[in-house]
Amino acid sequence: MTPYLLHVAVIPFREKQAVGAGDVAGTLLFVLVVLAVAFALAAWMKRKGWLDRWLAKPVGGRDHVGDLRVEQVLRLHGGAVVYRLSDGRSRFLLAESRAGVQWLALADNADGGVSDVR
Repeated sequence: MTPYLLHVAVIPFREKQAVGAGDVAGTLLFVLVVLAVAFALAAWMKRKGWLDRWLAKPVGGRDHVGDLRVEQVLRLHGGAVVYRLSDGRSRFLLAESRAGVQWLALADNADGGVSDVR
């Protein structure tokens, strides 16, 4: 061995605590602020409707009358689209094209089919 290696000082280890109370309080405060911001952001996104695809729909307890849903879509030439809509009580046709939009209420048959326009 060389004489230089014999005279190297030993690395001292810490004698005090690794984590102090001030460090824990600061870290806890930081985590609480980050969580509050995350919850506020999630609530804002839910209010905007951006989380609807990931949130479960309520099961039971509601009759779902008044919820407008698309039953069928028919794409026509020239970018025109016809939608058959239902709200649980009535059915409607919505025709959309470059010229505009038309809304028609449909009459239900006794056998459950749709016949003429009311």
